[in-house]
Amino acid sequence: MRYITAILHRSHIIPRLPGPVYVPAGTCYSLPFMGIGLILFALAAVTGCCSESWVKFPVMQGPDLSYRTGADGGYDVYIWNCMNNRRVVIYKFTASFTCREPEKQTSQCGEITPIEAELKDTSKRRVPDSLLWPAPFKSNRDTL
Repeated sequence: MRYITAILHRSHIIPRLPGPVYVPAGTCYSLPFMGIGLILFALAAVTGCCSESWVKFPVMQGPDLSYRTGADGGYDVYIWNCMNNRRVVIYKFTASFTCREPEKQTSQCGEITPIEAELKDTSKRRVPDSLLWPAPFKSNRDTL
């Protein structure tokens, strides 16, 4: 160990303390990068790292209908009309710098789910190709 307090004090990483401060050699180089690492970690936590709908809810067949709502932020919705005697809706909210984890709702075949009722009057458009249900599960027969 050696004294490197002068470097640390000049860079304001640690305040000036009475008496010598023992810091392992090379530490002064890693301390500034800890701040950058914390900033990057906080940024990742704020922006969110959401899983894809088909990863969280793997379904062996593609949806009967898929659409996206909103312009800058909205829902990506995938609907199976009657799968295993249930209507299944998997949806995920996304926006420019945020997203939420995918969610799943079910109802009786022929009935709509609460998320469908909520989105009934919103404008709908085609899901981008990059977010279509992936092969080998791809179907999206009635994609908007």
